[in-house]
Amino acid sequence: MKLNRHRLTFLGLVLLLATSLATMIIPDIRGKTVGQVAAWSLVLSVAAGGAAIWGRPNRWFFATCAVGLLVFPFVAIARIFGRIDLMSLVFHFQFGTEGTTLTIFEVEMREAAFAVLVLLFVAYAASNLYTLRRGGYVIAIAMLVVLNTMSLSLLHSAVRPAVESDLHQRLVQPAVTRPSVRPDIILVYLEGLERTFANRDTYGSLYEPIGVYESQGVSFTNIAQIEGTTWSLGGLVATQCGVPILHNGLLYHNDFVDQREFMPDRICLGDVTSAMGYRNAFVVGGDKAFGGIDHFLETHGVTEITDRSVIEDMYSAEEIAAADATGWVLGDQIVFDASLRVYDQLVVSKDPILLTIETFGPHGSTATLSRRCTADGLSVLSPNLESAVACTLTVLDQFLDDFVLRSNGRPTVVVLLSDHLNHDKEFQSRQPYAERRNTAVFFPIGFEPQLGRAGSVGTLPGSMIDIYPSLLAYIGRAAPDNAAGLGRSLFGSGPTILAEKGLSRLNQELVPNAALADVLWRSEAE
Repeated sequence: MKLNRHRLTFLGLVLLLATSLATMIIPDIRGKTVGQVAAWSLVLSVAAGGAAIWGRPNRWFFATCAVGLLVFPFVAIARIFGRIDLMSLVFHFQFGTEGTTLTIFEVEMREAAFAVLVLLFVAYAASNLYTLRRGGYVIAIAMLVVLNTMSLSLLHSAVRPAVESDLHQRLVQPAVTRPSVRPDIILVYLEGLERTFANRDTYGSLYEPIGVYESQGVSFTNIAQIEGTTWSLGGLVATQCGVPILHNGLLYHNDFVDQREFMPDRICLGDVTSAMGYRNAFVVGGDKAFGGIDHFLETHGVTEITDRSVIEDMYSAEEIAAADATGWVLGDQIVFDASLRVYDQLVVSKDPILLTIETFGPHGSTATLSRRCTADGLSVLSPNLESAVACTLTVLDQFLDDFVLRSNGRPTVVVLLSDHLNHDKEFQSRQPYAERRNTAVFFPIGFEPQLGRAGSVGTLPGSMIDIYPSLLAYIGRAAPDNAAGLGRSLFGSGPTILAEKGLSRLNQELVPNAALADVLWRSEAE
């Protein structure tokens, strides 16, 4: 009987250890299933181990707790986003995460805490049962430090050999012409609303509202995601500057400073439109300082930024409360409403307009529904990603209907883009990463583009860096086969860099690539 109890205790601890490590190493493993296994394993361990499990912890226990506390944020990030994106992580450490809260990720935070606490318990119980004063804790510390997604990602980056790359030599500044017509540009980033939702076998008619706009203009259906473009600002920079974001610091030994100038020598969309007399504006439901968005915009010609703090002054406290499901980003409906108010102010001057709008709804595992999509008229968090996609498309339709009435025939080009692929872990598991595609649609209102007849589809393999030169061509400011940054126009006859190198090879050339990073962030004025 005594031997059986030892075996049962050992089995319980092994199962607990397995659930902890699985939660830390496999971000998309189902937390509920793992939790059930862990609960029964804990009961088994405690019941079979008896009083021998419990003892006064020594100093190694507290050392292990300290390491667990340090590792916890990285486990949580992996649980939230499905993987650790080192470029995104380092970039946000550098530029900050002002205006955010992690309360909307309560489930993922609990799962991360569970993984760390269970491992601490296993080390504590094993040390008491098997009279290991420090051995069990040393092993636990080693597991915490090595066997988590962050460390494994760093290890993978360290051992992955750098490949020869000519990307730093292939950067191109756009050759821009001055057309006779300067159409307004309404650039709408649909957070995480990727083209994968167009799969009717899986999602039915969910993506159908986008199809209406595709029939009015041109859609690009083969836009993959490359390194350095996997988060919101990465998507903004890629589609407006033609380059990905690579680390400015840490991996390239630069000082971690407040980077006020954001890729100052790149000529981006805001620089082009500003030089042509446009009024450049940006509307977002969160804090403009999040992750360096304000640095990017202000460096590249966007002078009128409407973020959460400004929107709060535009509406009553009751309306703001009704639109706020997260505590840090307002719902898409009020963001679109505010965008119409901003447009009304801009259009008075008669100057052409570049208006960029950033939404949030279908961001990832914790999505939001705007007021219009709920029974009580209050924006809420939703675990149902598809309902968030449907809601964002509903309020997008209303925004565009209202916009057409306001535009009063002004020549306009509307651009609909997913800023990046969706972060939802369950959604990610349904289709291989390399097969997923971003949304990219251009369509005119009161404007006749020389390229891309209504309903045309571009299938050339590309990435978000190719959107910028393609947009310049579509609005008549550059040749059909123009280049900008590393981007190549999807209207041209030549291959994009992604088509030339392939997705895997291009990603290998991007990370690591100190030479390219140096050129991107360097200022000739320095």
